[in-house]
Amino acid sequence: MSQRDLGQRMKARGWKWTHVTVGLVEKGERPLRLAEAQDIAAVLNADLGQLLLDSSTADVEMQLASVAGAFDIMRRGLASFMFEQSELALMRPNIVDERLAKAADGWIATRPEDNVSSVRRELGLDQPVRDDGGLLFADGPHADIAHLPTLEEVPDGEHHTTTER
Repeated sequence: MSQRDLGQRMKARGWKWTHVTVGLVEKGERPLRLAEAQDIAAVLNADLGQLLLDSSTADVEMQLASVAGAFDIMRRGLASFMFEQSELALMRPNIVDERLAKAADGWIATRPEDNVSSVRRELGLDQPVRDDGGLLFADGPHADIAHLPTLEEVPDGEHHTTTER
């Protein structure tokens, strides 16, 4: 979670917090009230004891929470995609414009699992473990997802159905 997100969530709980406040607390330049710490723990979906753990344990706890949050976002996004895809499939028989029909056919044929495979390859995860058992992604050349193409950058017809790109 970013400092900005935490600041906004604390503000929603009635605290006069911003991302600057979060940074000051993290650097030890601003004291933290017990009630604030309890709210931070609630926002982070952690118990107060977890926040007091040594940094390596706390880092693992935070990463586990981040992975769980990303997984939840992925599941909600997938459900939304599949719903919209089915709505488009219902509309398809009435689409007469050839360009729109072709685009609709591409989206209707899109299989999310193929896109997972594509993203794995783009991130360098097609060979997922190092000799020591760690993920290549953790320290490899593709550790930053910023290089992945956005939907606007993917050529028409390349967002679906086949894993052979």
